[in-house]
Amino acid sequence: MSSIFTVQEAAHAALAADPLVKAALGDPPRIWDRPPRDAVFPFAAYGAQRTSELPEGLQEHRITLTVYSRKGGREEAAQAIGALRQALHDKALTLASGALVNLRAVYTDVLKADGRTFQGLLRLRAVTES
Repeated sequence: MSSIFTVQEAAHAALAADPLVKAALGDPPRIWDRPPRDAVFPFAAYGAQRTSELPEGLQEHRITLTVYSRKGGREEAAQAIGALRQALHDKALTLASGALVNLRAVYTDVLKADGRTFQGLLRLRAVTES
C-alpha cells in the first residue's frame, strides 16, 4: 500500500531541486509541514491531505500546498504557486515504495488571508499503485 507521505517526500525532493521554486522560496526552499514561528516570507506549507481507495489497488491522494506572502500584493504568492505547479504538474516522480501513476495540479488560487498576508493555494491529485 502506497502512502501519501511517500508522494509528499518525492514531491518535496522535486521542489527542493527546482530552480524556479528556489528563486521564489529561497535556497533551500522554505517549505514545511509546520512553519516555524519566525518564518521568513514568502514560504510554503503542506496543508490538507486526503487518501481514497480506488479500484484495482490504486489510491488517490489529494495534497494541498499553501504559499504565504506579505510583499503587499498577490503577485509574489501567484509566482510562487506557479513555480510549485510547474515543478510538479505531470511529473514522473520516483516513490520510495509503490509507483506513481500520475500527478496533476487540480487547481490554484490566490486570496487575501488577512490585512497583510496573501495565500496561494495549490491542490495536487496523485494516483499511486501498490
